[in-house]
Amino acid sequence: MKQTDLAYAAGIIDGEGCVTLKLYPYRTYPALAALVRVAMCDLAPLRKLKSLFGGSINMIPEKPPRRKQWAWTIQTLQARKCLSSLRPWLIVKHKQADIILGLTWLKSGGAHGRSYGLAKEREIALRLIRKYNKRGTYAFLFSKSPFMSSSAS
Repeated sequence: MKQTDLAYAAGIIDGEGCVTLKLYPYRTYPALAALVRVAMCDLAPLRKLKSLFGGSINMIPEKPPRRKQWAWTIQTLQARKCLSSLRPWLIVKHKQADIILGLTWLKSGGAHGRSYGLAKEREIALRLIRKYNKRGTYAFLFSKSPFMSSSAS
């Protein structure tokens, strides 16, 4: 992959994307999955992201007066690989990326963190991701994440 492609992808995700953890509250023990999603009216950047990292592109139903949109989405291991590649260029979403990259169950390819008894790690990660994704919390961009590795700083 070219460095310019990675920098471009990081800019699209920083500006238009969402880097988060999604909670699937089913069965007795809810699952948690890493998720990277970008929604736009223009398909070209989304096709570029799909060619670089895989994933899927789906149409978002139109809600007038809004224009038709599409969303590119990757989850769990694909999301981890994507964020690992883009980490040096992420400016706005670097905290969320650090949290996802620091999850031990995701490193081992775990089934959404269900089977490893990592309830505390999951709870902290989910709480931090929600905090960083909340609008108007730019002060958090400059605070150190407990999941940040020494190589990412």
